[in-house]
Amino acid sequence: MKKIVILITMMISLISIACQSNTWVAKSKVNSTHTDPELIKEATVLIVVKKITKVDTTMTFGMATLVKIQGHDYLVTHNHYSDLLRDRNVIEIRDAKNNILQEMYVAELKSLVVYQDAGTMVLRAPGGLSDKRTAASLDAMSQLKPGDTVQVAHRKQPTRDAVVVLDAVVEDIRMSDGAPVYTLRTLDGESIYPGDSGGGVWYEGKLVANTWAAVTTHVARGSDDTIDPDSEILTDKSRAAILPEQFK
Repeated sequence: MKKIVILITMMISLISIACQSNTWVAKSKVNSTHTDPELIKEATVLIVVKKITKVDTTMTFGMATLVKIQGHDYLVTHNHYSDLLRDRNVIEIRDAKNNILQEMYVAELKSLVVYQDAGTMVLRAPGGLSDKRTAASLDAMSQLKPGDTVQVAHRKQPTRDAVVVLDAVVEDIRMSDGAPVYTLRTLDGESIYPGDSGGGVWYEGKLVANTWAAVTTHVARGSDDTIDPDSEILTDKSRAAILPEQFK
């Protein structure tokens, strides 16, 4: 009788260990795509473009990610600065807590550009920046699939003066202005705002894309459901430019 009791006890213990092991494996699979927010913040920089005129100074905001490619450090950001990249405008590069790391004229920044397409601009990292930040790695795998979960760096609301990280799911992959992009939907319903452009999109600890645009909607008005052009509303979706193949 004692042998039977001991045998049953051992079987229960083994089953319990197996269940715990399976639970751990399941949790590991769930969390395996998650990137440590501190790693993201360490590689992320905030960009401020100061447009200086005789009358006043206005500021426009963006983001970028410091990455290491074949032993060299680069900044990956968006590519719709347009007329902000005038030589006399000033660029401030700040850390994830909004502390100024470097300041330069746009003319100097433009001299660092090594690649650009509709969605992405890649620049050589300004001298000394790598001593103050930790460069990230790029993802060399093929593009993600709908349903994959990623982490997105953006500016904290409402102050916009620090980096926070959102979880988002890939909804689809499409072409936009000749560039491949992911459509992302944040899991908590948070919106991507102007100033978040260039923020890194991460998968399994590596950079895979940069935020390009927010997806907006409009409110219908009147009995005929006419769209009110002045009622643009941010949604929980955004577009992210997939990294160029030559930089993967």
